[in-house]
Amino acid sequence: MSEGILFPSENKIQVPLQLTEDSTKFTFVLNSKNSNPALIFTDVLEFNYSRKTVYVSRACGYKTVFDLNNDSALPNPYVLNNDPEARAGNWIKFLTVEKYNIENENETHLKIYF
Repeated sequence: MSEGILFPSENKIQVPLQLTEDSTKFTFVLNSKNSNPALIFTDVLEFNYSRKTVYVSRACGYKTVFDLNNDSALPNPYVLNNDPEARAGNWIKFLTVEKYNIENENETHLKIYF
């Protein structure tokens, strides 16, 4: 996605995962509109997952279910700033995976602390 999404003072956000790829990369910018460049902080967060198409019903059709990678043989469920071992970034202090299986958008799957 090349467009930005502005989340002014939100404490919970939702970002779309790609339906045709097994990873999605986002750039998160803190203070993006600040006139002082020294106060703008950027972290790149990549999500790695598998996808499964599930039949819902005749009326609804199909939906895609995502599973964040949770196996040591697979890439990490997320990669921060192109470093698979990173647990802290430029403004992101810590991340935790709360739920690896993503079946609906009404649950918390990942917590980002900053």
